[in-house]
Amino acid sequence: CIRANSFINAQNPLTPLRCEIYPAIRPSLVKVNAALFSYIASFGKLASADLSKIPSEWDSLPADLKKADPKISTDNQAKAAAASELANAITNLLTKGYRQHAVSKIIGESNTAVQEVTGFLSEYAAGKYHQSLEDEWRYEKSYCDVVATTAEPLATDLLVRKCNADKSRIYLQLKAVEDYQKALETIAGAHKKLDEERRQWNAKQLSKDLGPVIVSLGNAAVSVNKAF
Repeated sequence: CIRANSFINAQNPLTPLRCEIYPAIRPSLVKVNAALFSYIASFGKLASADLSKIPSEWDSLPADLKKADPKISTDNQAKAAAASELANAITNLLTKGYRQHAVSKIIGESNTAVQEVTGFLSEYAAGKYHQSLEDEWRYEKSYCDVVATTAEPLATDLLVRKCNADKSRIYLQLKAVEDYQKALETIAGAHKKLDEERRQWNAKQLSKDLGPVIVSLGNAAVSVNKAF
């Protein structure tokens, strides 16, 4: 966002973007994301048994989001707050163990929260960062187009090379955000299936249904690491 604004000048008079929102909302988004991914990881015994690492102090989350982004909807605040239910579910999974009846009950009680949190992270959180990257390229492209028409041939060639390289980098980052959204979609779908079939499945079925989720999360992580 800040980089996008750096392309504004007399030749390229675009409206400055509001960048202060991103560092302000980041702590709340990281917290919600951690609750969801720790919840999913706990099924595969991938999460730490240290309960102190589970995100806590959820009461202020809606207010924190509203303070960071005054335009956030009440619906998005409520979806984000549902992550507190996943934090409680993680505690239950780690303290009650992996007995089929207990896990089945936790899945049934947590499905609504999973659907709400995945929707929030995909639509609001990832949406914000996807828009920021789109804005970055839109502002840079406008700058490149303007300057390329007035610069000397050698300078123009160097500028075009730099702009094309930046375009490739930004598109890679956009793909990483989209991979993250796909992972969230996979989580929501797999958990919904588990909820619908929770009275029939066993430990083997649980592993089978969560397998694509773990793969999707891994692919998203690799994509994000490469892009950022």
